[in-house]
Amino acid sequence: MIPLRCAGCGAGLEIDEGMKVFACAYCGISQQVERRGGTVSLKRLETVVNSVNLSTQRIASELALPRLERELQDVERERSRLLEAAQKEAKPGMGWVVVVCLAFVALGVYELFKWNLGWVSVWFILAYFSGSLLHQGPEVAKRINNTADAKARRIKEQLAAHRDNLDA
Repeated sequence: MIPLRCAGCGAGLEIDEGMKVFACAYCGISQQVERRGGTVSLKRLETVVNSVNLSTQRIASELALPRLERELQDVERERSRLLEAAQKEAKPGMGWVVVVCLAFVALGVYELFKWNLGWVSVWFILAYFSGSLLHQGPEVAKRINNTADAKARRIKEQLAAHRDNLDA
């Protein structure tokens, strides 16, 4: 039997030679028996567990940083690729959209002179929807940028949290 004092309440305790972990009979705190160089001491088990948790969190953060930085680069590459594709897609088709839009307006004016008002509204509605195609390019770019910004913001928040974890 080895006489020691509880790390929690200071009560006198006696432990067996082979004990590694036990709870104090007075305060109930779990403790770890540490043997070093011929000395025996007690350490609160929650301190040991907290130390392991901090080490685990630190390792997780060290592993997460390179992955998150790659993900951020991937988001930016994907943004560039999508914007480039949207720009290429928008350019070739714009000429025919303008021609169709003007043709619908011309047909609407023609029907107006003939006083065929039912067809006038049809041609002007078609012209309106054809013209709205002209404005899709900026909207597509805006959606791409908003989506990429949201992804990048989430990744940057995670990066900041992991850097703070390493700095603590």
